[in-house]
Amino acid sequence: MLWLTGFIDSGYFENEAESKKWMSTSGVVTLVGMMVCFPLMGNIVDRVSSHILSPISNAFRAFFILMFLFGVTEPNWLAIVMIVGMSLGTFFQSLSVYKLYLYELPKEVRGAMLGLFSVFGQLGALLFTMCAIPVALAYGPKATFGIVAATDLLCLALGLVLSCCGKLRT
Repeated sequence: MLWLTGFIDSGYFENEAESKKWMSTSGVVTLVGMMVCFPLMGNIVDRVSSHILSPISNAFRAFFILMFLFGVTEPNWLAIVMIVGMSLGTFFQSLSVYKLYLYELPKEVRGAMLGLFSVFGQLGALLFTMCAIPVALAYGPKATFGIVAATDLLCLALGLVLSCCGKLRT
């Protein structure tokens, strides 16, 4: 949405109503995509280990973010496909993390770890906002997706290194 709002004053849209139409269209298409895909994603999450799901979901989201970052220059249907892909990737990532917490943590620490997960999630959102605003102002709203893709790829690389070194159980 931040990326789309960057086009409001650029002259790309004829008027504010057209930009709002694109924003609502991308929101509706994303919601429909999630409603269609959540049974499949839920089934995958139920059947596959979190140790496999987490890197796959990070790579899935990073792929769509990078495609969006380098392949989309204006609001069009390709942009909406990429936005839907990013949203599905985020949803897939969330499901894999929740599975890890709910099924693979000992029940004695599960509640505390979920609370800590929420605290660090809020901290991450705050830090991202603090970093993203100057980046968006300096390089445009689309540049903020680079930050997200970089963190996804960093987590993916860290997970792969730890897995290869035998530090993660599979």
